[in-house]
Amino acid sequence: MSIADRVSYRRALLQRGFHIGAKIGQGTFSSVRLAKHINRRGKVTLLACKIIKLDQCNDELREKFLPRELEIITSLQHPHLLHASRVVQLDQRVFIFMQYASGGDLLQYIKQHGPLKESAAKRWFQQLLIAICFLHSKGIAHRDLKCENILINGRHELLVGDFGFAKRCCDTPGQPMATDEDQRHHSWSETFCGSLAYAAPEVIMSQPYDPMVADIWSLGVVLFVMLNSATPFGEDNLARLVRLQTDRMYVYNDHLAKPLTTEARMVIDLMLEPYPQQRITLSQLRKMYWLLTK
Repeated sequence: MSIADRVSYRRALLQRGFHIGAKIGQGTFSSVRLAKHINRRGKVTLLACKIIKLDQCNDELREKFLPRELEIITSLQHPHLLHASRVVQLDQRVFIFMQYASGGDLLQYIKQHGPLKESAAKRWFQQLLIAICFLHSKGIAHRDLKCENILINGRHELLVGDFGFAKRCCDTPGQPMATDEDQRHHSWSETFCGSLAYAAPEVIMSQPYDPMVADIWSLGVVLFVMLNSATPFGEDNLARLVRLQTDRMYVYNDHLAKPLTTEARMVIDLMLEPYPQQRITLSQLRKMYWLLTK
């Protein structure tokens, strides 16, 4: 971007009360910067701003995935979902102004502090579960759940973010769906989405899949990482990875200060069920003993 373009963008944003600050994240076609909004009464709100470079995006991202992301993040309001307060498009740049999560992302937190104690993991996982239940109830699958896309706010609570691969699984936006058990075959996806380490076997094998059921597998990987400080399947070869997933070849960390309870392992095992039709549902998950106890 030329200096003249950068000055022009900043001037246009300042007219709307937005000030762009230091870079705090970087993606392939976007960057994230600190920002603040100053309203007419002088109230200052600290934000994060995702800046998408349209001229560097491919056609599918620009015409398919980005419109979905913008529609979803501006329409949803939930305590544990990252919300966008304003979207501004200036020529070849889209500026998405969102809540600022001062605690960084979950992966950074685990790298810094190590595996979580069960009580802490349970508290955060309950928040994730509530968020994904809400998302699915609105007919939306996330399709890219991973620790990097889960943020920590100033109250030490989790926010699910990055809806770049999110997809509505019903024809009418905002239309509520039936229970997740009833939606096992509601809407199928064929696009490989997300990160290999968090992707369900049916996604990796390029089979038509139920994206909401695949989200549950990814939740299982997130909980595993919370409690073990490592992903369950460390393999880049697709054939070997699927074989490890199908054979349930993952090992819990034996060097934890306190061994995981049988109840915690059971919750993970039921989410990391390799056969999607046998995988635990969200409503069943919410009734698990581990999640109902303090």
